[in-house]
Amino acid sequence: MAVSQAYLRYAMGVKMNLKQLEYFLAIAETGQITTAAKNLNVSQPPLSVQLKLLEDELNTELFVRNSRNLTITNDGLLLKEKAEQIFTLFDSIYTDFNSSDYKSTRTINIGSINISFFNEAKTQRISQGIQNLHQKHPKSTFQLFSGSSTRIKELLDDGTISLGFVRYPLTDSAYACINITEEHDCYVAVGHVEYFKDETSDTIPFKKLEGVPLIIHNSITSMIQDYCEGYSFTPTISFKTDYDSFSYELALARLGVAILPISCINTMLHIPYPVKIVKIIEPSISSNLYLVYRKQKYLSSIIKEFISFFTED
Repeated sequence: MAVSQAYLRYAMGVKMNLKQLEYFLAIAETGQITTAAKNLNVSQPPLSVQLKLLEDELNTELFVRNSRNLTITNDGLLLKEKAEQIFTLFDSIYTDFNSSDYKSTRTINIGSINISFFNEAKTQRISQGIQNLHQKHPKSTFQLFSGSSTRIKELLDDGTISLGFVRYPLTDSAYACINITEEHDCYVAVGHVEYFKDETSDTIPFKKLEGVPLIIHNSITSMIQDYCEGYSFTPTISFKTDYDSFSYELALARLGVAILPISCINTMLHIPYPVKIVKIIEPSISSNLYLVYRKQKYLSSIIKEFISFFTED
């Protein structure tokens, strides 16, 4: 079995520990060492010393010091995110095992993209799955994490969540990917009318987007490229994002034509003129909702029950 880099660092005398991370999170939350020390019921000098040791060990500055407050740096934000994940996992050990009926008492960590972008039928199915599981295991707690599809994948990889819901399938064979969609969303092209000068129809063949600056989600890059290759042209991809809402904003700023699921557009309260929305045809592109989890990671019996709700008809 390969020896992890984390273990090698520990064996070589690396001193970072949970107490240091606890101190760091307290300082990050308050922005002041004095207040953090008071909240932790410790004196200020040891807190300052531990923060300096942590910065020296990581060879980076976690806070910018000024006369009264500490401002967290970009590296500090990264450590904060990682530390919070560590404590979430650490707490889950006690939650899972320090109970007389731990097999039916679990914290169920689920990640999801913004499901408000999906139609009601899709969101209802997720809610029904959670409701069904909660009725069978009322002592269980659901902890929900939100983010882009890329973020959900990261949370799966580091073990923060057991499963997730994403709009686009994860093509890596390490993941199980289950399409739970009963109704498909079509894709539309969204942009300023200047990009559709000669279009009078409410549909458009993808071939007519040749040469138009496109704004697409990272997850559909290869799909779009394959479609265009079939029509013997290379798409002009100006922006790739992890958020459909950001793609939409870029389109409103006249920076290109966004390729978006129609359900995303349906959530917008107001579509300003002169923005035009046309359905993409030839080929017709559909959007689905997928349940994903890692194949080679432990899944509790409750998580397996939750997955079976979506796989057993």
